[in-house]
Amino acid sequence: MSAFALALAAAALAQPEYRTDTYVVSVFLPTAAQTAPGTDRVFFTGRDGRVSSRTPEPFAQTFQALQLFGLPFGGDCGLLGIAFHPQYQTNGFVYLSFTSQTGFTVARFTAIGPRATAVQFDPASRFDLLVESPACTPRNGGWIAFAADGTLLIATGDRGVQADAASLTSLRGKLLRIDVDGADAFPADPNRNYAIPANNPYTNTPGARPEIWARGLRNPGTGWIDPATGDLWLPDSGATFSEELNFQPGAGFLAPPTDPEYAGGRDYGWPCFEGTRCSGGPCSCAAANTPPILEYHHFHESAPSPWGMPRGALIAGGFVYRGCAHPELNGAYLFGDRQSSWWIAAHQAGGVIQSVRTIQPWEIAGPIFQLVAMRPRADGEILTLASNIHLVLPWTLIDCNSNGVEDACDIASGAARDDNNDGVPDSCQCPADWDSSGGIDGDDIPAFFTDWQAGEADIDGSGGTDGDDITYFFERWQAGC
Repeated sequence: MSAFALALAAAALAQPEYRTDTYVVSVFLPTAAQTAPGTDRVFFTGRDGRVSSRTPEPFAQTFQALQLFGLPFGGDCGLLGIAFHPQYQTNGFVYLSFTSQTGFTVARFTAIGPRATAVQFDPASRFDLLVESPACTPRNGGWIAFAADGTLLIATGDRGVQADAASLTSLRGKLLRIDVDGADAFPADPNRNYAIPANNPYTNTPGARPEIWARGLRNPGTGWIDPATGDLWLPDSGATFSEELNFQPGAGFLAPPTDPEYAGGRDYGWPCFEGTRCSGGPCSCAAANTPPILEYHHFHESAPSPWGMPRGALIAGGFVYRGCAHPELNGAYLFGDRQSSWWIAAHQAGGVIQSVRTIQPWEIAGPIFQLVAMRPRADGEILTLASNIHLVLPWTLIDCNSNGVEDACDIASGAARDDNNDGVPDSCQCPADWDSSGGIDGDDIPAFFTDWQAGEADIDGSGGTDGDDITYFFERWQAGC
């Protein structure tokens, strides 16, 4: 038997480390997901123009939050991104990016009802901030998010015109940065309704579009702003050679142009570079550009990928994991590949990759194909966007209350009490059933006092047996559990 066959046989016998459970099935061709600030509600976008919202357990429901009609969708078109205003709890503003009949559009909508419980957006509240023709092209990008300083980032693809990614006169192939709260800088232009941040790099460059923060992108559809650090993670899909992951420290948005930490004006290379490889043609391989923090090669490339990463064909961006259920992934940026179905957990420090772990498909039980993106649930746990939305759980999930959350995580977050500190949510057990008969009756009282006198009745988990244990026992006994 060949080494390859032996490896396949071993993989077939290995127990998976993760499993995926269906979370939402009503999103057609998912593109993005975001939790509304100050809530536990996740909103999902689908290419058909529908925004869906899901409330959490134990009474989970899925609602249609908004339907945009008449969008050209298919391929790289349709409803692409979603971002909530940092002051959403006050103003109720949510922003969507999509390809409309008039062009690539970023529009604002307002939530209906109290922000903490809102599950729908008012279609009549639509206000277009940016409209850039034409309507539907290849490689639209479409990721949007608010940076830590409150500016709105908009990632655009080259929209089928490679040279535009390098040009400062075009918004294509760029990372744009605009101010949605300031006075309109273009009052005579109905398709540009926003202000320009003062420290954008090209505000004083003749002929340049002042919205541009960075250039040299091909199809950046699944970026991420780390809410803990403000760091930018921006995947970009290559054409021929490789997929790349770009990185910018969060401080780069805040610094003035004269500060060494300032990050405005970066060129990520396209169309002259894919990853660290010069694409040739009319481009100069000596051109200055910002290389990616990580890259991996396409299937036909013979050179090995850095860090021993497997090959792929279409990067699916993710996020920095800081949940509870998967401590082995804590602090790692998670992402995958749409064609290969593996996942990557990468750690960085100072903008340099420190470690890379490949999670192979056989380590994951459940649907993992055609991954579009990985996003966090409100509690930080992993959601995968593919044909449906799935929640990633440990293969062995200790979940006595069947809410889809590890018991230890329920206790750590305060969602479940564990007064006796035994690691089991109190709702899953009955501490007053001291004789373990399966019910509460008079026999539990002498059984408790026998153990209490022996110093073995620390029912309140204080670390010792004392009078407080008696009080706690009778409170639970009278309550019936």
